[in-house]
Amino acid sequence: MVDQCQVQGLGNGLLMSDSVDASRTLAPMPGDLVRVDDPDWRPMGGALLGEVIEVQRSEKQQLRYRLTIRPAVRVSQSTQLLVLLPAK
Repeated sequence: MVDQCQVQGLGNGLLMSDSVDASRTLAPMPGDLVRVDDPDWRPMGGALLGEVIEVQRSEKQQLRYRLTIRPAVRVSQSTQLLVLLPAK
């Protein structure tokens, strides 16, 4: 189990996170699954976001891991997308 972390676009259809605290979690491994767990995205809770394909220590902060993630769905090859926005 990995701590919650922020994920952002890396380019070339990949995602990345460099906010996984190495002192509080087991080392992530290639093949680990990344799932949505965000209170603002309750309808997507637990949905598969992607798979970790590379793990390194963060260049900026050595106490954090830098994960490269391959999305489960390639948005660039999708014909339709549904965007869920919270009600005001």
